[in-house]
Amino acid sequence: MPRFLLRKNMVDKIIKHENLKGKTCLEIGYGSGEMLRYFSKKGAIMYGYDFSDEAFLMATERTKDLKNIHLLKSLNEVNSIKFDYIFSFEVLEHIKDDYATIFYWSQILTNNGKILLSVPSKSVKYNKLDQYVGHYRKYNSQDIKQIFEINNMKIITLWHYGFPISNIVEEIRAFAIRNKDFSSEEKEELSKVSFKSNVSMIIPLFSNDIFLYPLYLIQQLFKNFSWGSGILCLCEKNRGN
Repeated sequence: MPRFLLRKNMVDKIIKHENLKGKTCLEIGYGSGEMLRYFSKKGAIMYGYDFSDEAFLMATERTKDLKNIHLLKSLNEVNSIKFDYIFSFEVLEHIKDDYATIFYWSQILTNNGKILLSVPSKSVKYNKLDQYVGHYRKYNSQDIKQIFEINNMKIITLWHYGFPISNIVEEIRAFAIRNKDFSSEEKEELSKVSFKSNVSMIIPLFSNDIFLYPLYLIQQLFKNFSWGSGILCLCEKNRGN
């Protein structure tokens, strides 16, 4: 999907200033395992935790050739390790108590450990698509600053990504399901359901670096403006927290 590749492009620009070699890192909500592979190839000792059994099976298959990736099945396993980095992309918006979640993540970080996360931006209004995939909320820059400051973490980088193509795609997807009725499943369950619509047949045609290269340049130009469909933030735990 263009949104994933646009975000990954921005992640790459942040990570090139971080030395991950030999660092103990955790990705929460790893999905297919693509970013586990990405970070492991940067030299990180990668751990992954995801509540979805389907994701566990998929990621196990996709990462079996890499020895520095370890998938954890329980929070007890997560709690037994201190991490230099925690990565989490498009996960926080699925969690009801986001403030308590960031506090918990900060407690399993080493001193001066870092969190790199992404969340959907309020630049695209909360819509039927958000309901469908189990989003509790969207964020603006101030929301992110506040949630980390309250948890005694210092923001290093805060960028917006995806403008303008990701905004357009999200509006199209929301329009495609505008009349859809939903079951009473919990939001966490809905978040496991892959989005399916006619537009998903078109988007893969444009999901490659050649097509997206000029869009990578555009989003880089507007990274400090709150126009993108997503926010990417790197923050650091204050010593002694």
